[in-house]
Amino acid sequence: MSSFAEKNQARSEFSDYVDSIGKFAILVMDREYKHIYAQIGPEMEAKSGLKAGELLGKTIAECFPPEIAKTREILVDNMFANGEQTNHEFGVPGPDGKKNWLEYSYYAKRNEDGEIVAVINTISDISRQRNIVEEVKAMPDITNSIIEHNPYGIMIFNKDGYVIRSNKAFSQVMGLDKVGVEPSKDYCFFEDEVVKQYGILDDLYAMREGKIFRTDIELCLNYRQQRVEHPEWYPYEEKFIEATCFPVFNDKNEFAYFVVMYQDVTEKRLAQNEKEKFEKMLHQAQKMEMMGTLAGGIAHDFNNILTGILWSSKMVQDAVKNDPAAGENVGRVIEGANRARDLVNQILTFSRQSDQKRIPIRIQDTVNEALKFMKASMPKNIEIKADIDDDCQTVLADSSRIFQVVLNLCTNGFQAVGEKDGTVEVSLTESPLEDLDGIGLSLPAGDYVKLTIKDSGRGMDSDTVDRIFDPFFTTKEQGEGTGLGLSVVHGIVEGHDGRIMVKSEPGQGAIFDVYFPVFRQSAYAEDISSVSELPKGSETIMMVDDEEAILDAGSALLTGLGYKVDTYREPIQALQDFKLNPGKYDLLLTDQVMPKMTGFQLHKKITQIAPEFPTIIMTGFSKAMAQLQQSENQKMRLIVKPMDPAGIAGMIREVIGWTAQS
Repeated sequence: MSSFAEKNQARSEFSDYVDSIGKFAILVMDREYKHIYAQIGPEMEAKSGLKAGELLGKTIAECFPPEIAKTREILVDNMFANGEQTNHEFGVPGPDGKKNWLEYSYYAKRNEDGEIVAVINTISDISRQRNIVEEVKAMPDITNSIIEHNPYGIMIFNKDGYVIRSNKAFSQVMGLDKVGVEPSKDYCFFEDEVVKQYGILDDLYAMREGKIFRTDIELCLNYRQQRVEHPEWYPYEEKFIEATCFPVFNDKNEFAYFVVMYQDVTEKRLAQNEKEKFEKMLHQAQKMEMMGTLAGGIAHDFNNILTGILWSSKMVQDAVKNDPAAGENVGRVIEGANRARDLVNQILTFSRQSDQKRIPIRIQDTVNEALKFMKASMPKNIEIKADIDDDCQTVLADSSRIFQVVLNLCTNGFQAVGEKDGTVEVSLTESPLEDLDGIGLSLPAGDYVKLTIKDSGRGMDSDTVDRIFDPFFTTKEQGEGTGLGLSVVHGIVEGHDGRIMVKSEPGQGAIFDVYFPVFRQSAYAEDISSVSELPKGSETIMMVDDEEAILDAGSALLTGLGYKVDTYREPIQALQDFKLNPGKYDLLLTDQVMPKMTGFQLHKKITQIAPEFPTIIMTGFSKAMAQLQQSENQKMRLIVKPMDPAGIAGMIREVIGWTAQS
């Protein structure tokens, strides 16, 4: 066959194939190594740099570098000699300068008689596969790098449990790097007391037999002694470490190694512990809040009942004063009602820690009592100076908590002064706050009692002042304080609807100012035994309460004292009637907690019509107690149920503005 005929036959046999596969090339060569056919796909042309037009009619030696040309000629000769398919790989630089790997595959082209008439050479790009092979060959080096630079501590043990390798991170995680100790090569995993303690020996044996493929444990390492010697090396007394152990098998699927990875999870564990602690505290707070809400509702309803009982019993007692036996029985009823009132206060004390039996008290008496106690235990080098205003108005407070505030602040002053000579000054005065005065304290304008405790101690810088009320924060040496004293004081003051401020500079001592809102309640004695002895009047009173028993008992009591009383169970109806005839009434006596409208809301709406209209609000239990008694309207008073008839009678006269003689 002529050369021209061979070319035409080659084109008809291969052109369609090559056109459909652009990643390949097909070359056909005769015995003289000439390319009688060449078809190269676009992608292969870019990879190899070969062009079909430059190959046709030329020999291998004319188209390829000598080292490649010689190899190709030998392969072509072998193909004509024995016809066996062969493959060869060449690394050639591509147009981008990167090395491309090409595979040359050789096949025999035979005629009808079986004679080899040409050699077919296909070329394919195997760069990706060849690169993978190179990476696999480099795996030992990569494995070493992974182990050494791994952020997890790694130890590798042989099948008997002895250490054969560890990385730098292991020493860091375990703290060995701090003391310059290397992991011992004599260490055996199976003999470790910690492994035995955590009970994972069975897991290790099962892992060695291929029954399980992972086990996890958490270690707790104690660094208490090391921390004393090197606190900069050991930030925590305990370190928590998660260890994960897994087996490695060889090519024959036989157990070869244990690998243990260690991770320091101390901060994660401490954060989790802190989160759990706060969640527990939140749960407890929510539980106490629910109990407080429930107790508040019970107290309100129960105090309404007790108010009716006390008022009615007092009137019955007055009616049977000539019958000693009957009077004694009524006295027992009154005594039982008072005991029930105390029981309600105990329920509130138990369920609401911030409302520990808060009653109107003379805070000056409590402060003086605390100072007497302090003087008995005061260091001799410190002088207490007291300036207590005995005319301060009453405060709604738990006297035991106020006592604790004074003790804690004075103790703080003593400790600040230390062993040198110094003073702690305690003063108590009334301190009215205008609108602008209360801005920094977040307090409404009104009357307050201010407790001031000033020491001549070492003082504090601004950073310490900012943190002084934080729980567990202390400037004292270890073992001298818990850091809870001032945070407890802060909690007590806030729980009494007050505020505490501190002013201090280094070397200038410290001044603590504590503000408690004044509680306005009638000071009229409640121990008057007879209703006939109570102050009377002739005014008209609008009485509003959603409890029928309260209205009945109150109407009877006040009518007996000479008042004209209109009773209402609906505050909205009372407001409508007031609008129709505001001049009819001299006083509003209302419950606080009622459906649709509270007593304070009713008072506000009525004072929009008659700004100076006097009001007494009765409450069994209300979170708004402190806000109510701070009202700007001096004609409004708050009284806590259950109140004695003497208390309500005296307050009525106080609010209306004059006292009638009985």
